[in-house]
Amino acid sequence: MTGLLDLPDEILVHILLYVSHCKILQLGDVHNRLQNLLNNTAVWTHVSFSRPVPASVLRKCVKYLGRHTKSLRITGYSGGKRPKPESNITDSFFSTLKQKCVGLSSLSFHDVWFNQPVRVDSFLRLIPDSVTSLELKNCHLPHTPTREKNFLHLLNRTNIQKLALIKCKWLVCKDMIEAISNPKMQTVRFEECRSFSNISHSVVIKTPRQMSAQKRDNQEPLDLTICGCELKQELMKCLFTLNGARIHKLTLNSNKNIKIKQLMTPYSNFKKLEYLDVRKSDVENDVNFMQEVRSNIPRCEINTL
Repeated sequence: MTGLLDLPDEILVHILLYVSHCKILQLGDVHNRLQNLLNNTAVWTHVSFSRPVPASVLRKCVKYLGRHTKSLRITGYSGGKRPKPESNITDSFFSTLKQKCVGLSSLSFHDVWFNQPVRVDSFLRLIPDSVTSLELKNCHLPHTPTREKNFLHLLNRTNIQKLALIKCKWLVCKDMIEAISNPKMQTVRFEECRSFSNISHSVVIKTPRQMSAQKRDNQEPLDLTICGCELKQELMKCLFTLNGARIHKLTLNSNKNIKIKQLMTPYSNFKKLEYLDVRKSDVENDVNFMQEVRSNIPRCEINTL
């Protein structure tokens, strides 16, 4: 009778790709051959700790990471019904990650409680330079951001093109300004960030010279999602006036005190818009608004369902 260990290495490695990284190290205790297979780089190309993972497990897994690692997701203990203010990420982990994972392109943290010296204003400095996609969901970061050093104040020094910030309570309006106004950003998502501080909300490019310079920059088309946030109408109007021309997908759902029709006029600011999602908004059932959008932006698909 053929057993699991009778299979060739290629098939065993393929099986390992379907094993959760939260438990994959336990296979090494079953048999020496499985322990050796853990050194195969294919097993550590796309790494996902989809459940809370102890710091001790991360320290053991770090030796398997390297330039072959392309994506990494880490889940902490600050989510669920019984969140714990317990950190599983240290600054030494970031240091090792930046040193070894020079090919890492996607980095995601869910429910992670970060402790000093990992802070709001230093976070982007700690991640590998190769990262182009960054996601933080329900993460705690110490240090209240200031006008000069908010979370995204170093965004222009990174290679990040896709950014998702979900349930992050330490953001300020300047973070949204930095993200939307960055010409290399392709995807920006702000979801359920209800505690947006209005610190620095007036710091927006708005002089005629700066506006013309902004439009001359080589800007990537932008897929923008803002859902469940509390923001200033004046801030959003200014940002949309400056950046509307590069937005090709726009989702605005459940945002308090935001009047979408005012944000989108004149419609000439949104010539490249191909998709508009206004579910759970003030114009969800506004037939006149829908007609105006279709008339002024013919190729735009509107989602209200």
